Amino acid sequence: MKELTVREIIEMAREYIRSKYSNDPKFKAAYIIGSINSLSLDDTFQSFRDIDIGVITDNVDDINNEEENINGYIVETISSNPKFYTNTDAILSNSRYADNIASGTILLDPANFLTPLHQKVKAEFAKNRWIKARWKHEAKDARENLEDMKTAKKAGEFMFCFGRHVMYTTGMLTCLHLAPPTHRRGPVQLRDLLEKAGEKKLFEEYLAMAGVQNITQAQAEQYLNNAARAFDTAIEVFKTPIPYAYKLEPFIRPYLLDGTKDIFKDGGYRESIFWIARFYIIAAMVIINDGTPEQKAIESKKLGEFIHTLGIDTEEARSNRIKKCEDFLNKACNYAESITGKK
Repeated sequence: MKELTVREIIEMAREYIRSKYSNDPKFKAAYIIGSINSLSLDDTFQSFRDIDIGVITDNVDDINNEEENINGYIVETISSNPKFYTNTDAILSNSRYADNIASGTILLDPANFLTPLHQKVKAEFAKNRWIKARWKHEAKDARENLEDMKTAKKAGEFMFCFGRHVMYTTGMLTCLHLAPPTHRRGPVQLRDLLEKAGEKKLFEEYLAMAGVQNITQAQAEQYLNNAARAFDTAIEVFKTPIPYAYKLEPFIRPYLLDGTKDIFKDGGYRESIFWIARFYIIAAMVIINDGTPEQKAIESKKLGEFIHTLGIDTEEARSNRIKKCEDFLNKACNYAESITGKK
């Protein structure tokens, strides 16, 4: 398949939205979300990447995610109710909204719902008060998931909370430097930002908090292979609904496999682990729920080895990790305050 430029991808997304929503009276606007906003329009858009589209519509009461295969590309539509876009201060205080709306890649805005908001958010985005508000918002989410880690009854529940804690801690440190939030390359992006800021030690402490500081290239490659195999098996056996199971589609497989190899190209073997885990744990849980007895036994063993490598396979280990996460979050907040001020 011929890879398109970013400009062509945006036009493809615009046509997709136009064909799907142009006659829908509840549709308000649509815009591009994610790292594509930071790319040059003439860059080649690698076919394993996904295209995230924010859709503002009265058809949903809250937020709904849906993934589709459009012309060989992964398109994720995040639909949300217009109520989330009525408070400009709330938008500016939340990096998940502010970064994408400030970029201004609007696909359709037939009633001029989004454009005025974009203009205000773009003008205010880099002000210190909003940078501070955004990192504090991410820190609050990180702390909430830290508290959930303390009450998690099962290893799988702990892993979901731990993964979200790492994600929000990453976002907190990233938004300090006005970089857009991204899931797949978030830790690599953070590595480069902190090294540029002369905070290489802080990044190593971040990796230790995440339990990946000693991951080798061989281990990362093996875990990617394990995740890809589990992904394929999970697609075949899936029956019981679990969170994020919509990620288990054949057309999403390159996002896991080639998307991780893209991180490897930047030496991001340690930094890749939580991207791999995002898919691996979902797939493994499906197999443990719905696989044959033999498949369940194999997957339980391999997942156990993975969790052991992360250092969270026992109650004592998880308790120690909670303490390490809490200590690092406090240190990260102190670092953030040193940049934006305490008041």
